[in-house]
Amino acid sequence: MKKWQLMTWNPANWPMDWDADVASGQVEDGLWSTGSHSRTISVGDGLFFLMQGTGPRGILAVGTARS
Repeated sequence: MKKWQLMTWNPANWPMDWDADVASGQVEDGLWSTGSHSRTISVGDGLFFLMQGTGPRGILAVGTARS
């Protein structure tokens, strides 16, 4: 059964060039922190990527766990 997990990112703490990658159509294939949820994420689970912090916030992307 596919589960949905929420992955959070705060650019003030972990800078990356997310806007340029998404605008150019590149897939963001990197490491994201899962906190205490790492043991509950399985291959094939759905992932929501949420930007936090000051400025624009919200869901950035939806993906699938590969490993």
